[in-house]
Amino acid sequence: MTPRSPLSLSLWVRLMKTHNLILGGVRRSLQGRCTLPQFDVMAQLHRERAGLTSRELSRRLLVSAGNLTGIVARLESDGLVRREIVPHDRRSSTVTLTPLGRRRMAGLIARHRRDLGRILAPVPAADQARLRSLLGRSARALENGAGVAMQRQPSSTGNTRHRPRTTRNPNVRSAGGRRAGGARG
Repeated sequence: MTPRSPLSLSLWVRLMKTHNLILGGVRRSLQGRCTLPQFDVMAQLHRERAGLTSRELSRRLLVSAGNLTGIVARLESDGLVRREIVPHDRRSSTVTLTPLGRRRMAGLIARHRRDLGRILAPVPAADQARLRSLLGRSARALENGAGVAMQRQPSSTGNTRHRPRTTRNPNVRSAGGRRAGGARG
C-alpha cells in the first residue's frame, strides 16, 4: 500500500469517529464537575506529586502555553492548584495540586474509570486488548517514523524525486516527552 492509499484515509476516519464517540461520553460524564481541559491538567498533576512546570504541562498535553495559562488560572481560583515561582528561573512556575485538588482528582479518576468502562462496554474485552496493542504499536511506529514522513512531503518547487532519509530524527518527541529513539530528554 502506498501512503496515498484509500486505506489510510479510511483508517483515519474510523479512528476519528471512535475518538469522537468516546470523547462525547467522557465530556458528558464530566459535565458540571470540570471541563475536559481542566481534567487533563489535573490528571497530569495527579501523576506528578512534586508538580510540573507550565512548560512541562504544555508539552505533555500538546497545548500552547497561552491556552494552558487560562486553564491553570481557573483551577487556581477554584483552589485546586497552586503556582509557585521556580527559584532558579523566576520566569517559570511549578504547578501542583492542592490537597483539595488531590481529593477532587481522586474522586474524578475513580468515576472516569467507571465511565470509560461503561462507554466501552459494548466492545468485547478481547477486542479492547487487541486494539490497545495495535494502537500502541502504531503510535510507536508513527513516533519513530515522524522525521521520515515529514521529509517525504513534496517540496514547493514540485520536485518529488528526492529520497527520504531513513534515520530517526532524535529531536522528535512523543506525547510523553521521550525522544523517539527511546532516550530520555
